[in-house]
Amino acid sequence: MRIFRKAIQLALGAGLALMLGTAHVAAADSNQQFPSKPVRIIAWAGPGSAFDTLARMLADELSKRWNVVVTVENKVGAGGILGTQYVARAPADGYTILITTNSAQILNALLKPDLSFDPKRDFVPVSKLADGQTTFVVASSSPYRNLAEFLDAAKTGKGLTYSSFAIGSAMHLMGEELARASGANLIHVPYAGGEMAALTDLLGGRIDASFMSEGTAIAQSDAGKVRVLAITGNERTKKLPNVPTFSEQGFSELDLSGWIGMFLPAGSPEEAVQAWSKALQEIVASPAMNERMVAMGFQPVGSSAESFKAAFERDFNRWEEMVRATNFKPQ
Repeated sequence: MRIFRKAIQLALGAGLALMLGTAHVAAADSNQQFPSKPVRIIAWAGPGSAFDTLARMLADELSKRWNVVVTVENKVGAGGILGTQYVARAPADGYTILITTNSAQILNALLKPDLSFDPKRDFVPVSKLADGQTTFVVASSSPYRNLAEFLDAAKTGKGLTYSSFAIGSAMHLMGEELARASGANLIHVPYAGGEMAALTDLLGGRIDASFMSEGTAIAQSDAGKVRVLAITGNERTKKLPNVPTFSEQGFSELDLSGWIGMFLPAGSPEEAVQAWSKALQEIVASPAMNERMVAMGFQPVGSSAESFKAAFERDFNRWEEMVRATNFKPQ
C-alpha cells in the first residue's frame, strides 16, 4: 500500500513539475523580445526600381540591428493591389510588413470600391519613410518656358497631352485637377512601362509633357533633356531650387507630396509596431542612410507610428476631396 501511495506521489510530483516547466517556457516565450524570427518586407514594385532598392537598403540595416533575417519579397501587379492585399491577409504578428506609397494605399481605395481590403480598417501605419515630390516636365526642345505658357497653349486648338504611369494614379489625378483649375484641355496618356517609357516619347515629340518623380526629373534635367515647369510640395526643394511649386503658380490644390511608408496588418501587437517604428526612425535618421536616400530623390522623414497615422488620415481626406472635386472616374 505504501508503495502504491509513493508511486502516486511521484506521479503527481512529476506532473506538477511538468506543468510548472511548461508555464515557465510559455512565460519566457511571451516575454521574448520582438523580433525573434525572420521577418518579411512586401514590396509591390519590381526588383531594381528605386522603391525596391530602398526596401532592400532597409532590410540590410534591419538585419544587422535585429540579428534576424529580413527579406524583401516582390508581389508585383495591379498597381500595388496584389502586394497590399497579401499583407492585409497575412498573420497580424508583426513579421510581415508592407512598404508602399500614398498612391497605392489611398487612391486604390478611393477609385476601386470593389477591393477586398480597406486601408484604414485593415492596416496599422508604422512609419513614413520619405516624402517624394512630383514634377511636371517638358522636353528641353519644347517652346514652353514655364507652366503658364504651357497651360495657355493647352486652352487653344486640340489641347496638349501629358503622361502618367497609369490610369487612376496620383499623377493622373493631379493632371485632372490641373486641367479643372486652369481651364486647359489636358489629354492624359498613360504609360504602363513607367517613367522611362514616357520619357522616350516625350523626347521624341510624341507627347507634350509628363508628370515625373523628382529623382528622375533631376537626372534628366542635369543631362539637358527636360525642362521642369513645376513641382509639388509646400516649398521648393534643395535639388531643384529654381523650380517653382504648383502652389506658387496658383494651384494650391497640388501641394500634396507623395510618400513612401510602411504598414503592418491591423491587430499586430503594439510591441511589434513600436519596434518597427523605432528601428525605422533611427535607420532613416542615420547620416549614411539619409545621404543615400537624398541621392535617390527622396526626402527622408522616418516618422513615428502616431505621426504617420495622423498624416495618413489627413492625406486620405485631401485626396478624397480632390477625387470629388474633379468628379474623377478612371476609365
